[in-house]
Amino acid sequence: MPEFALICFTLYAMAILGVRRAWQNLSEYKRSYENQKTVSVIVPARNEHSNLSNILNDLLNQDYKKLEIIVVDDHSTPPLETGFRHLVSEKVHFIDAGSELGKKAALNKGISMANGEIIMTTDADCRVSANWVSQMVAALEATHADLCCGTVGYLKSKSILAEFQRLDLLALTGFSGAFLQIGRPLMCNGANLAFRKAVFFEVGGYAGNEQIASGDDLFLLRKIARKGMGSVVFNKNSRVWTSFEANWRTLMHQKIRWSSKWKNKNAGHIRWLAPMVGFFSFLWIVIFTGTLLNYWHFGFFLSVMLLKIVPDYLLLLSVSKVYGERLNLIYFTASSFLYPFYAIFTGILTFKNSYTWKNRKVSI
Repeated sequence: MPEFALICFTLYAMAILGVRRAWQNLSEYKRSYENQKTVSVIVPARNEHSNLSNILNDLLNQDYKKLEIIVVDDHSTPPLETGFRHLVSEKVHFIDAGSELGKKAALNKGISMANGEIIMTTDADCRVSANWVSQMVAALEATHADLCCGTVGYLKSKSILAEFQRLDLLALTGFSGAFLQIGRPLMCNGANLAFRKAVFFEVGGYAGNEQIASGDDLFLLRKIARKGMGSVVFNKNSRVWTSFEANWRTLMHQKIRWSSKWKNKNAGHIRWLAPMVGFFSFLWIVIFTGTLLNYWHFGFFLSVMLLKIVPDYLLLLSVSKVYGERLNLIYFTASSFLYPFYAIFTGILTFKNSYTWKNRKVSI
């Protein structure tokens, strides 16, 4: 057992260091304000009355001028436009999602109504910087790509749960960028996404995955990536911010929602990454438990820990530096012990057949 475990975690360390190197090799893109194409930002929203004013204010203050904003109301109560009629203009539109439910239906409606050559999507509970649109368009235009993936970060909070989520998201960001860098698109986030409208319709949009409530971002990434190398690009310098999940219960529902798309046969490389995380988490728990029961020597456990946490720390350090964030060593160490148990527990929860999101029960 010790020899097998040491071999496994040595391979793990090499893989994580490889991910770190790929992340560091990602390109940066210079913004240009000449020959601007019209951009349509689609904001699907359900019962986001308290958040919508923030994202609309951010979008109205963009340094990119050829911009239209489309808020698609996904059956909010009361209708969202009721409280924001003063913002409706040639630049800002509120439309209803129609008879169909869910984020994909809302996005489809918004994209079909958009006038822009380039579509960008974000969520109603996000915040964006004044150069968000110009940064994403710069990456598309500089590379002639069809889709650009940006990153998502969390707004500041000092709770232990918030720090745990921040570290988890930094890891996902690192993996997303690194795998796209080596030509193996893994995942992206619809809260920070840009793509060409013509290409969206060329690949069939969200058709074929309507039965899955989540995954508008992942499945579109996979479809466009099939066009060949260079069709998708990752912009690590583009970031939007969102709020942490307030408690463990809502965090678990979020993970179930995300995993509902990972289990689909069209999910691509993410389908094998999740089981690999489960394998190493289970192996670590076995070693940790065996050490507590004096079945194995502490030196063996320490070797495994170093092979795991040192590469993890170096990866998260590289990702966090891009965004000017600091890694708290105490929180990081505590999260390293907690994460394997969390990964196994959330893995078990993925076998549930429903979850609750935005006050709506969704069947998987």
